[in-house]
Amino acid sequence: MHGYRGTAQSLGNMIDHLEAQGAGRQVMTITVSRDGQVTTHGRLNDQRNPLINVIFENNIAGEAKYTQWLRQVMRTLHRDYGVTSVNLVGHSMGAYAAIACGMTKSPVTIDHLVAIAGPYNGIMHWDDRPHEVTLNALGKPSQIRPEYQRLLNHRRTFQAGSVLNIYGDVNDGSASDTVVTVASARSLRYVLREYHGPYAEKAVVGSHAQHSLLHINNPVVNHAVAAFLWGQTPTQRDQLR
Repeated sequence: MHGYRGTAQSLGNMIDHLEAQGAGRQVMTITVSRDGQVTTHGRLNDQRNPLINVIFENNIAGEAKYTQWLRQVMRTLHRDYGVTSVNLVGHSMGAYAAIACGMTKSPVTIDHLVAIAGPYNGIMHWDDRPHEVTLNALGKPSQIRPEYQRLLNHRRTFQAGSVLNIYGDVNDGSASDTVVTVASARSLRYVLREYHGPYAEKAVVGSHAQHSLLHINNPVVNHAVAAFLWGQTPTQRDQLR
């Protein structure tokens, strides 16, 4: 799932990379209309590691709507194709939606979940500034914003086989990927503190760690995603730190 203002091309580049590496193949595109209607293009088959690109026509609707629509996508996959489990990969608000979706009842279980640059506790230039929020030893933010509180309220219902939290730091002194601070992205750890499955964090540092470049021609991220989804997964919390 793409993030705010995302398009079919947002995660399309990552899909192209995964296909080129023989890790999987795109078999379907799912589009959610502005009124929440789900349309599928393509079909699921016996393809190994089938990939589905999820597109929200209203790409500025925000994390709450993204979550609602992702739940509808999951129900559609179950009802029309008999899907009972999925892996989820989300960027930015798509990452937030993936985590929030894991906190709701669904006929489809989440095996592996990759969250890339998730704005769990604020977005720069909206309601967050560099170094405004700090995390304590447990990962708890010094300020808690409404969207983060919503995740905290439902944290005990979160279910997924394993979680990989990827975040960026462009290393310019802002401790951010220019859109999401490291503190906001890493605050996910405190939300999932009662989750007992494998949880890992991976930092991407440098110019290629910019928010919109984390999923475009980024071999570090692409490799991490492929290894996590279909290679050896972490066997203990925070293994990838």
